[in-house]
Amino acid sequence: MWEFVPTGIEGLDKILMGGIPHPSTVLIEGPIGSGKSVLGMQLIYTGITKQNRPGMILALDKFPKMLFKDAENFSWNFKDLEKENKFQFISAFPDDLIQPFSHTVCRAEELIDNSIAKINAQILLIDSFSHLWRISNNIDELKQICEKIIAFLKAKNLTSFIIISRDEYPVQGTFFEEYFADVIIKLHNYPSKDSLSGENIRSIEIAKSRGQNCISGKHRIKLSKNGISIFPHSFIELNETRDWEISKTKIPTGLPELDKLLDGGLLEGSTTLITGIPGSGKTTFCVQLVKNFLDTNKKSLIASFDPGKKIESDLTFLGINIEKAQQSNSLHIIKQNPINLNLDEFIYELEKIIKEQKPQLVIIDSLTDFESSIENTIKLRNYLHLIIHLFEKNNVIGLLTCETRFNEPIRSLSDIDHSYLVDGVIHLSLSEEDKKLSHEISVLKMRGVSCNAERRKCIIDNNELKIYI
Repeated sequence: MWEFVPTGIEGLDKILMGGIPHPSTVLIEGPIGSGKSVLGMQLIYTGITKQNRPGMILALDKFPKMLFKDAENFSWNFKDLEKENKFQFISAFPDDLIQPFSHTVCRAEELIDNSIAKINAQILLIDSFSHLWRISNNIDELKQICEKIIAFLKAKNLTSFIIISRDEYPVQGTFFEEYFADVIIKLHNYPSKDSLSGENIRSIEIAKSRGQNCISGKHRIKLSKNGISIFPHSFIELNETRDWEISKTKIPTGLPELDKLLDGGLLEGSTTLITGIPGSGKTTFCVQLVKNFLDTNKKSLIASFDPGKKIESDLTFLGINIEKAQQSNSLHIIKQNPINLNLDEFIYELEKIIKEQKPQLVIIDSLTDFESSIENTIKLRNYLHLIIHLFEKNNVIGLLTCETRFNEPIRSLSDIDHSYLVDGVIHLSLSEEDKKLSHEISVLKMRGVSCNAERRKCIIDNNELKIYI
């Protein structure tokens, strides 16, 4: 029975449903520029610093100064770990993997043995096996070399990460190294068909995972100053049992007239669409509810796709001290640029904050940005299902703003996109009286409430919404 050890890379451990089997051989494959070496170094660094597992790097094309310089770009201080006898760097040549140092041991094996004895190493990165092709292009000979090296590493009770450069993956068939691997991690780097910024799309895939289950498919990754961040694509397990109770608790919105229409407030775990044309007051309505929740010591989370400071300005205008609220963990703000929006990253961050900080109100402003970033309507619906499921499972009140294409009175809920998915629909509209525009609000749908869709007058005064019955 294998022991599964977390890698220390949060998203990767989620994909692997726990971690990497130990001891094992893990191949990291990918084309040039896909992030193989960065991921390999990160696995060693997090293994040492987060899992207290001494490690070493066997580099066939780098010298210590080059490695340390590369690592410093991500704030990974291997020099200090080396001084603490937690890390060893081994510089070797491809020939060292096959040419005997003695009658039975090759040069590389001797170097690895010395490092294990010195720091009690448990993890190893070899960068990279691709250099073996410089020694020989005889497949049978390379198979023997590969099998011999992997057998040696397993005998030393090591979890070994081996980098191999692949220009492209075959549609069918398997590279010979993959037969010997316990886990295969494939990195992809390909141009985006829909990218407005011209950036390539990077992703990670677990192609093989012996003895364990994993989340299949390609998962988006992002390379930043902290290394590689991995965003597993979310899913609802088809056989997931409902192990949580559906809440029957209603939370007042803080708008007395609206609470009367809602028979007391919004239901915990419910999702409500806030619809209307631009300028009808959707964001103002949501920000007003955030203020009311904060005033009653309830936590809120706002996810905004406005790259500017509009949300912050609206909050400040209502007298909310954003810095103070964030420091007390009462308010969280997620900002995402709608250009090249990565919904897997967004939902992953959303889920993490909800589970860790437990806000009672979550606002997503707006679904229109979702629609513009996903052309596939089925995929868009699946993402919405995930978000609604997340709110229900965590007893969160969710408000999703959504633009409508018309200002006329709503004749049917079918006129509103996604209305069939949610628990409630609150519609904001504009009407003209005496050549002046006035605001109106109506509750078109709300689970457990009898709604007549009657429009009520409301005003927005100093960015504050007031409703009149």
